[in-house]
Amino acid sequence: MATGACGINCNICRLHLLGICSTCGSGRSTTAKKKLDAQKRLFGRACAVLECAVLRGIHYCMRDCDDFPCDNFRDLEYPFSEAFLDMQARRRNEAGASGKQAAWPEATPEFWERLKAMDPPSVAARTGCIVVQETKYRVRCLNETWIVDPGKETIVKEDDSFGGEWDRQMPFLILAYLVLARQGSLSGEMVSPRDLGKGQDYFRGHAQIDLKDIEHVFGSDTGRFLAAAESLDGRSIEIGDAGAHFHIFPKLPIQIILWSGDDEFPPRAHVLLDRSTFDNYPAEGIANVINLLAGRLTMGASEDNI
Repeated sequence: MATGACGINCNICRLHLLGICSTCGSGRSTTAKKKLDAQKRLFGRACAVLECAVLRGIHYCMRDCDDFPCDNFRDLEYPFSEAFLDMQARRRNEAGASGKQAAWPEATPEFWERLKAMDPPSVAARTGCIVVQETKYRVRCLNETWIVDPGKETIVKEDDSFGGEWDRQMPFLILAYLVLARQGSLSGEMVSPRDLGKGQDYFRGHAQIDLKDIEHVFGSDTGRFLAAAESLDGRSIEIGDAGAHFHIFPKLPIQIILWSGDDEFPPRAHVLLDRSTFDNYPAEGIANVINLLAGRLTMGASEDNI
């Protein structure tokens, strides 16, 4: 992914598309180190933002650095204005010093009230989560662990290093799972979304599943796809040219199947869900969960750590 440590996406910049300017890459990429060497050789100095990101081992300043926006950005005339940096600082302070994302669930009092009224052992039995400290829940999600505290109405990740859209949306998705998942076991039968009753019509509407980035990023390198899946605790399965089995939540398994492209056919990716999926999660959230998973896979693969 041609996104610099500063956050500028070079893929949508005409200078980059015309070959005039190269991307800086993330702060943990080999591209960044090459860019720093080129800047020092050509200009006698390096970009302070990129140099700091490389030294601190930070992928993207806006996403991963607790000190953003820092003086390295304010002392430069670009890429961001003072007004933009002030807005970032203000809104981050409003969200809390930790930067942990719990705002969305806090805006859903009905779900919180329903969860508070439930018996914790019963919630654990239905969802596969673990009760901690009698009233809190530990929920496993891919390679992450989230802590749900109904008393404080917060949902936070034990290790919040990833950030981004995944962290913004996951708290509400976890809350919905804890409240709505039903008693019973998974069917063990993985089927196409169109075979989930109303799924055939539903997933062609406003909640469309989008795997185009999976096809674009991994279509010519299935090994890279499997490595990205493994980094999220995905398990390789023998289907298609490459397949991976994920557990978004204990009772929400998802399989992504990839077929490589060739001279005759482009790459294709498909998703399979447990036949009981709509018993454990609302249809309205399924496509969103799948699309977020696709984003995690492609973003992780783009950061030169796979």
